[in-house]
Parts: sequence; C-alpha cells; structure tokens
Amino acid sequence: MKSKIKVLLIIPPFPARTYPGKTMAPDYLAGVLIKAKHKVEILDLDVLNIKILERKLLNNSYDLIGISYLSFQTDIAMEIAERCTKILKQKGRRNPDFFNYVPIIVGNVGATWCDGIVPLYPFIDAFCIGEGFITIKEITNAVSKGEFTKTRKDIKGLVYFDHNKGGIVKTPSRPLLKNLDEYIPIRLNHYPSYNFKEIFDDRKTAQMMTQIGCSSCCVYCGESTRGPLVRKRSLKSIKNELDALINKNYQAIYFDDSTFTHDKKRTLKLLDLLKKYHEEFDIVYGFNTRVDCLDKEILNKAKEAGCIYMFAGVESLTPEVLSGMNKIIPGLNKDYPPPCKTPLDYIVRAKKVYKIMGDLKITKSCFLIFGGPKKIIIKGKEIKIEIETFEDTKKSIDTAVFDLNPDYISINILRFIPDAIMSFAKSYKIVRGQNKPFTGGYFSSKYRRKYKIKKVGFNHPIYLAFEAASNFYPIPKHMTPKYCYKILQYLVNQVNKYNQKVEIKTKIWVDEEFKKYMSRDKNGIYRLVKFSKMEDF
Repeated sequence: MKSKIKVLLIIPPFPARTYPGKTMAPDYLAGVLIKAKHKVEILDLDVLNIKILERKLLNNSYDLIGISYLSFQTDIAMEIAERCTKILKQKGRRNPDFFNYVPIIVGNVGATWCDGIVPLYPFIDAFCIGEGFITIKEITNAVSKGEFTKTRKDIKGLVYFDHNKGGIVKTPSRPLLKNLDEYIPIRLNHYPSYNFKEIFDDRKTAQMMTQIGCSSCCVYCGESTRGPLVRKRSLKSIKNELDALINKNYQAIYFDDSTFTHDKKRTLKLLDLLKKYHEEFDIVYGFNTRVDCLDKEILNKAKEAGCIYMFAGVESLTPEVLSGMNKIIPGLNKDYPPPCKTPLDYIVRAKKVYKIMGDLKITKSCFLIFGGPKKIIIKGKEIKIEIETFEDTKKSIDTAVFDLNPDYISINILRFIPDAIMSFAKSYKIVRGQNKPFTGGYFSSKYRRKYKIKKVGFNHPIYLAFEAASNFYPIPKHMTPKYCYKILQYLVNQVNKYNQKVEIKTKIWVDEEFKKYMSRDKNGIYRLVKFSKMEDF
C-alpha cells in the first residue's frame, strides 16, 4: 500500500472561447488531494501544447490520471484518455492485475450525459458524475491500496464498463455537499492568458466561488435540474481563500458564483470583508449576477469594496421570450423588493440597475441569448411555445443598447446542453426541431456514428461571434449562418448608432479569431465584412 500517490489532472483544450476564464475543477480537486498528502500536477492543455502530454507521461511516474471536461469537449477528452492509455501500456502500467496499474478517470458535472457512451470508451476506468470532492478521496484511497478496479463498485458517483460482465455499472448517485468550507482550491499554476486583461488591466486574476448552486429554474441551464439548493461558504472560509490569494500575489478576483448577490444580507457582509482587502491590498473584483438580485444599496457597497466589473445574464429583453425561458419566478428574489413578478418588472429593473452602475462607473456587461422559446398565453389560460422571431430579437437588442448602455455586449445562441429542461422536455420540441432529446451522447462522435445521429450545427466563422456555439453544441435549426449574420449585422448597426452619440462606447465581445471579420475604429465604430467574404472553417 502507498500512503501517498502521484496524480496528474488534465484540462483539455477549448476549441474556441470569448472569455478568459479557466477550468477550476482541477484546482478544487488538487485542494482535496494535497490536503490528504498526495502529490498533484495539473496539465492545462488549454494553454500548453498537447505534445507535452506524451513527455509528461514518459518522464514521470503517475498513479492516477484524471481528466476534467465539459460536454462539448467530449471528443478531445476521450482522445486524451486514449493517448494516456497507449503510453501507460508501453510502460507496463495498464495491466489491472498488477499493483502499479494506473486508472484513468474522466469527470463531468452532468448527471445524465454519459451512460450511452461508456461502452464506446472501454479504456476509461470510470466516468465520475457530479461533484467530485468526496469521490476523488475515495478513488485515491482505493488506488493507494491497489484495489481500485475491485472496489470501484462501492464508490458513489461512478459509471464504468465492466469488462468481465460486458456491461455498464452505475453506482448510486453522489449526494451534493452541504458544507463547502473545507474545500478550498489550490492553484498550482497561473498563466497570464487567464487574466481578465481588458477588465482588470491585466492584473493577476483568480476565479473564486463563494457559493454553489442556483435557486432559479431557467430552462436552458443545467442547474435547473439539479435542484434549487444554494450552498454557501462561511465568511471565515472565504477569508482563508482570500488570504491564500494574497500570499500568491493575486491582484484581482472574478467571482464565478451563478448569482453572486443571491442572498442580500450575506452579500452585504461579504462586501464588508472585500472592502478590507481592497483598502489594504488594492484588490479589485468583478462578479456574475442577475438584474433582479441587484439594487442601489448593493451596488453602492460593491463600488466601495472595489468592484469594477459586473456581468449579468440578462438573456432577453422581450417579455414573451423571458417567459419562455422561465427567467422570472415571482417571489423568488424577496431580498430585493419590489420583487420582479412579471417580465416587464424584470426589464424595468434591468434599466434601473444598469443606470445605477453607469452613475457609479462600474464597468457593466450584458449577456443576451438568441434563438430561444417564447411563451404565448392564449385566452388567459392555454400556453403555447413558439420560436423567437427576428422582431423579438431586434426589440431585445434595441433595449440592451439604448436603455442599458452596457460597456460590453456578449451574445450567444440558445444551446441544448445535457440536463437542461429545454434539451428533453416535450413542450420545447418546436425549438429543438425534433422530438428526441439532446443527451450527452450527442457530444461523442462515436455515439453519433453508432446511432446514426445527425449533427445539428454549422461550420461557419459567424458563430465565433456567438460564443463559438455552432458545431460544438446542438443549436436550433433555424439559427443558420445567414440568420446569425443578420442578427449580428443588426447589433453592429445599433451599436454604431449609439457609439456615434456617446463618449463611453459599447463594445461587442467576440472570440479573438472573429476580429478579422469585424474591426472597430478609434471612435468605436464597427465594420463587419460581408457574409459572402467569410470563409468556412
């Protein structure tokens, strides 16, 4: 038995992105493992060349390989796992009968995404589903005893292919953690590319979470099916992590909570704590939130505490589309009276809080989703789901540009992701364009080939302006390249009209690769090349 084992955690590359953030899951797992006295390395292939993987495996002796990824990274994650298998076989470390066997584990937070693809990748020892804090402890304990393949059936939250029985084994689900305080990430590497260069002036930036979960039920989001439980860290735990960041010379923090200001009383206390770090160490920060979880008191406090940036998933500013997305739940955000009971209340609140942020000079970003559902009420009772029209889109863009006056606008296309209600509910089949649900199997090319599933998406550079959706995620069939270009062209025209009249210009946030198709001059005026000039990938 080994008291300590050596673990390599791998982050697959992102095919494209419009934001500088990093995958934090390995940092959290590293915190768990290092606390248990294991040795950990993180290989971030989103920054480093994938060729380094072979050198790492040949020149080092690892006892466990873990790959953490998102659904749209499925193919590249499986390829990495297969590469690891081949190299470890060369070193004689993939015979399950030997004590020095090196298990290969892959992890995804989705709960329903992988069952169908498990038999297609028999070289993977287990798919870890859900939160991995406790699971990784039990995995490393089994590996240290050389008993993982024998005892994995007793570890919750795993799915794997049993070679002896020739079938899939799914262990009981791993319950969500209630106490997060002891699970603080250890950041083993920092790369400048992960700094929020434009927002934080290239300061060394850390991503941080003060709570996990979301109490909302937006139908396009995977969190909508994981329950309304929001689990919050104590201020003491948060302070401990802030102290660790100071010791590593971090200068900016981006809070990745789904809704940072969800609990107003707690947020006010947290802002008091952040103010001390801002005054003593000049730490600045930004955060994610919802417009119905903001008010003047919170924003004033945030400004005093060092907040210089706010990102809100506004999603839409068209009432019927907000209803279709289930964005507004009357009475949910009681901390911020008056509550937003209707989509119109939500739009009024959005205009109000963006105006306050403008007055406070907090850099503000507005995120919009296009191609989603709209809910139509017929005769006061019957509900009908329809597809957002171009007129709906124009209304949302106009309100965002001319009423919210954001510093940044980020745009996206509705994506069908595993676990999201919209990906499987019958009522949204008109948006999906098919009766069948979009499960996690869709993201595996092997799975699609086996079951003759046609890929929904288009290979065209226009999607680099929409958070690179297109061929990486299934999207509504009507969101064709030409239609998406039409949306972007309208947004560009409206932003140009706005920028001609104001001193502080609005920027459209797109993938770096897309900037060769859309330039911006010193006066904030955009020029978008003709659709016919855009090359296919």
